[in-house]
Amino acid sequence: MILVTQGTVANTDLNELIGPTLVGLSTEDVTVIAATGKPDGEIATPVPENAIVTPFIPFLEVLPKVDVFVTNCGYGAVNQALSMGVPLVVAGETEDKAFVAARVAWTGAGINLGTSRPTPEQMCRAVRQVLNEDTYRAKARTLRNNYAQYDALNLVNSYVESFLESERIIRAAYEHSNA
Repeated sequence: MILVTQGTVANTDLNELIGPTLVGLSTEDVTVIAATGKPDGEIATPVPENAIVTPFIPFLEVLPKVDVFVTNCGYGAVNQALSMGVPLVVAGETEDKAFVAARVAWTGAGINLGTSRPTPEQMCRAVRQVLNEDTYRAKARTLRNNYAQYDALNLVNSYVESFLESERIIRAAYEHSNA
C-alpha cells in the first residue's frame, strides 16, 4: 500500500504531489491512499481504480501497513513514518521541507525528488525503486529502532522539571541574598 499526502498546510493545489502520484501509479499493482488534508479535496485528475482519495486518514493506524509513504515532507509526517519504519518518497521545497527532504535522503530511508511538483514518471520510478530495493526499508527500520530507544514525553518532562528546579534554586538563592 502506498500512502500519499500533501499535509495540512501546503494542500491548496493537490496536483502538486497527490495528482502526479495517482497518475504515475495508476497502472501499478498497488493500492494508493491519498489523504488530502481538507474536506473539499478536489483533484483535477480522475481517481484511478487502484486509489482511494479521502480528506483524512488516521496515520498512526495506517502507517504500520504502508509500504511507501509519499509526502511533501512535513516534519511531523516524516517523523511519524520513520518512527514506524516506513520508507519515504519526498517532494517538498517550502517552509522547512527542503531541509527535511535532504535529511530523509541522507539517512537512506527514502528518496528526495528535489521538487514540489514531480512528474507522474518521477513518482512511479521513485516508488518502484523504494519498493524494489530493500535498503530503504532497512534504513527506515533502523531509524524506527532508534526512535524506540527514547520516550520523548518523559524526556521533555524531565527537562522541564530540571529547568523548573534550577529556577527554584536560583530564585531561593536570590531571595536569601536580598533578605
